[in-house]
Amino acid sequence: YVPGTVAYMLERFSVAMPNHIIAVSERTRDLLRSELHYKGKLSLVPNGIDYTTIKNAKVNAEKTDLVYAGRLVRHKRVDLLLDAVKLLKKTHPNIRVAVVGGGPELGRLKAQIEHLGLQENVQLTGRLEQNDEVFSYMKSSKVFVSPSTREGFGITILEAYACGLRVVTVRHRDNAAQYLIRPDAGIISELNAEALAEAIDSQLKLASKKLGINGAQFDWSSSVDALLEAYGV
Repeated sequence: YVPGTVAYMLERFSVAMPNHIIAVSERTRDLLRSELHYKGKLSLVPNGIDYTTIKNAKVNAEKTDLVYAGRLVRHKRVDLLLDAVKLLKKTHPNIRVAVVGGGPELGRLKAQIEHLGLQENVQLTGRLEQNDEVFSYMKSSKVFVSPSTREGFGITILEAYACGLRVVTVRHRDNAAQYLIRPDAGIISELNAEALAEAIDSQLKLASKKLGINGAQFDWSSSVDALLEAYGV
């Protein structure tokens, strides 16, 4: 509890110093007011994405139904995604999943895939060096799944939208990505395999419907414009 207490004290101290704070999300902005009781000037400058790279990325030749992209660490809960895929396989025997990324959980996830008998369903790409490679996998899929329980923002959610994907994430107090979910483009699942499988299935059924989201609105250029406005430039 001591590290958490110290962090909270530092947060309270940090908001007492500036006369103008720039928040990167609506959630952060609201928490600054409600939790840290910041009374000063507060501007919203959302995090952005590299839309040009996404737009120019080629669609991977290997099509998938689901894709995860991110680090393979415990709080990302890719293990929960695999458990959900095992359930989905009952009604979608040929379901295909790409898990894009590397990290300390890679070996454990490989063992889980073998234990669940998902060798023909799940591909572990390992860490990819170039962003356009990641976007290539995303653009060749249907639904982006982010079961992470700890996200400070959730840039991959915006990247998924820009790739034309529907999104599934989970409900958790430390998952700020859930606040980026648009009801017409994704869903928030409870944190268990059964609920996650059901949420994924619902989005797969809607995958043929084109998203009404223009990914260009999330480009860093828009964030720069908002930042200049915040500084009065």
